[in-house]
Amino acid sequence: MVEKNKDTGPGEMIRNEANGLTTDLKIHTDNKNGFKFNYPNELTLTTSDEISQTTRNDIFSITHSVPFKHTDPCNMKDWTSLDNITDFHLKGEIKDGRVENIIRDANYYGVKFDPNTNKPIIEKNSGFKEFNTGNLSGYTYSMGVEGCGVDIYFLSLNGNKTLILQNYWIGEFAAVNNYKERQYDNLPGIILPQKRNIFTDKILSSFEFTN
Repeated sequence: MVEKNKDTGPGEMIRNEANGLTTDLKIHTDNKNGFKFNYPNELTLTTSDEISQTTRNDIFSITHSVPFKHTDPCNMKDWTSLDNITDFHLKGEIKDGRVENIIRDANYYGVKFDPNTNKPIIEKNSGFKEFNTGNLSGYTYSMGVEGCGVDIYFLSLNGNKTLILQNYWIGEFAAVNNYKERQYDNLPGIILPQKRNIFTDKILSSFEFTN
């Protein structure tokens, strides 16, 4: 019998006293890989079954967008037009193997490894940092330019697996792109950077192993 992933909720409330943020949470449970986490109800979560029938890895994507026709600030070649602003995009992928081996296979430019421990060497300009929150530990790697890029998390799971999270930067909110008196800030339903950071922290810190 195949265990299916399931979402339940809204299950609880969180409040950030500094800015009065309150949101309902859902619980996403991945029975196959043995973990669960909370995510805000206003975000949309899709799983590998919904994203692609041919994917080799278990993946999920958590997104949010609001309608607003504008020029894509991150397509610096064609400057294509977009109908929506995607103000939250966190994608997860699960791969077999230890974190250090997955990072080595990714072959990022300038990343060096300690020959004795096989761990990436944390240097000031390497783009790599150690990361720990709640039950998760591993590394983050940031790459991008002019507010367009991604923070990549490499996190250890049970059973010799690695969770790779890609937290995409929102180019519209970069100082170099948010012109015309911050034209995006007052759009109905928009998730601004401060709220986006709270949501990301809540998702990662709520992560629990179920196996």
